[in-house]
Amino acid sequence: MEKIYVSVSALVGSTFIARMMANLLMNFVKPTIPMKMFADSEAAVQWIKNKREELHKKEEPIIVIIQSGIAG
Repeated sequence: MEKIYVSVSALVGSTFIARMMANLLMNFVKPTIPMKMFADSEAAVQWIKNKREELHKKEEPIIVIIQSGIAG
């Protein structure tokens, strides 16, 4: 299996409960990479691109969108 290295991560949750749970988890676990929760994927992708520029990484980011199945 090929290893994938991640330098920044954005989570997308369509409900308030999903976003609240993710934010609580991120505050508890303290991720070692920049990570943020968003309500929509367009904002998440833009944030990833901006963060990668800040980190001086010019290669095209690998973008994976996983939306929660939690109903609110």
